[in-house]
Amino acid sequence: MISIMDLRLPRLVWDWPDTDSVEHMELVDSIKAHGILMPLTAYRRKDDRIEIIDGLRRFLVASELGIESIPCSVVEADRNEALLLHVRLNADHRPAKEFVGPIRAFLRRNPEMTIAGLSQRLHKAPSFICEALSLGYLDDETRTHVHRGEIPLQSAYLLCKLIDKSRFIDLARALSAERFKPIVCEAIRTQQGERRSNILRRNYPTEFKVRTWLRQIDDVRSELETSEAGARLTHESMTPLDAWKAAIRWVLNCDDASAVKQRAAHARRGL
Repeated sequence: MISIMDLRLPRLVWDWPDTDSVEHMELVDSIKAHGILMPLTAYRRKDDRIEIIDGLRRFLVASELGIESIPCSVVEADRNEALLLHVRLNADHRPAKEFVGPIRAFLRRNPEMTIAGLSQRLHKAPSFICEALSLGYLDDETRTHVHRGEIPLQSAYLLCKLIDKSRFIDLARALSAERFKPIVCEAIRTQQGERRSNILRRNYPTEFKVRTWLRQIDDVRSELETSEAGARLTHESMTPLDAWKAAIRWVLNCDDASAVKQRAAHARRGL
């Protein structure tokens, strides 16, 4: 048993428990009735604080119920081993994709780690790691390089972020993960910038074009009472048909005055 005040929350929480969920309510009822049946797992950090590795939900429920001491197993582990232990203890009953956070954190600390090395340390098949890191976005040949250990996992994960991967695969094989990372990150930033530009061009075309939309009903009702726009439109029209068309353009916000306002707004956006 260990005092709940001596435990520290994980510094990185990838899946914060939903305290309003049915699962949480059931855990509250279970701990009320039977106590904590499965001990938490924690490790002692370099600053001598004890950080939870597994059992965050049980810890939160115990705090909620005012329990002062809870069963906890404190293991000998460093930060790297704590990240891997978190995955090992939960991987059998949770989807692989939920572990992308701890696996990425581990790879940042161990950038040259290969899929075979991580598979051995996690006691999980390489397919589990492929699913967690979404390596299915790589083609078969590139995945073969990854499985052979020719491309480190961190480099493989970054390759998945690129649309055009082909020109970076040889670099990923030739360079260390530390040297490859700044190159591919710059390519990812360029790709994101181009994507944003494409979205802007699609939503705000550079060539000005009057857009039509129905005028607010309050404006139309006010016009019926005052005929301010009607007097101007009628004066500018040569025939009754021209006046009728001008009235429709006014209702659709594409008359000359509305077009001038739209053009000014378009210029202010700097497009």
